[in-house]
Amino acid sequence: MNIKIAIPSYNRVDGITKKTLAFLSRYNYPKELIYIFVNTEEQKQEYETKIPKELYGHIISTNEPKGIMNVRNYIIDYFDEGTKLISMDDDVVSINTIDEGQLVPINNFVEVIEKGFQLCKEHGYTLWGLYPTANAFYMKSKDEYTTDLRFIVGGFMGNINKKRHVHLDWKEDYELSIDSYIRDGGVIRFNHIAVT
Repeated sequence: MNIKIAIPSYNRVDGITKKTLAFLSRYNYPKELIYIFVNTEEQKQEYETKIPKELYGHIISTNEPKGIMNVRNYIIDYFDEGTKLISMDDDVVSINTIDEGQLVPINNFVEVIEKGFQLCKEHGYTLWGLYPTANAFYMKSKDEYTTDLRFIVGGFMGNINKKRHVHLDWKEDYELSIDSYIRDGGVIRFNHIAVT
């Protein structure tokens, strides 16, 4: 497995440690595949000083102007074309699925992300994601996954890197969802799995 995790973070060294990095550690995700992207060299030094080394593989300073558009484009340029990327917010606590009408944590994180990329390969798509709100009532009535035009929330998404930049610094995940649908003919969205 060589699926890279890209985590944009800004002034949340404690939050990322207690949330997203703790989440990945619970599933024993290989630390060498975990990349944290911060805005400045000063932030990089702070994160390196305060985050235990066993929780991540790389901290990269973008030295770009602030804004999610800039960091998303930097991440796309940083990795080679064709790289399988998971982009996660720095405050992810859990990824849940439906079990008997209730939301419960997923059993196998790697299995979920591998399935997302496998479905992209089967359909010829490059973007996949999760249900945008963690609400079992609405999620249970949906198909397991869909391939039509659906919103892929930026807080957690899988992307096969095609070097496609975003142009909006607000709602850039809407832009990416629409652009990927137009270019590829569809996106994969799991409707029984959501992030909190």
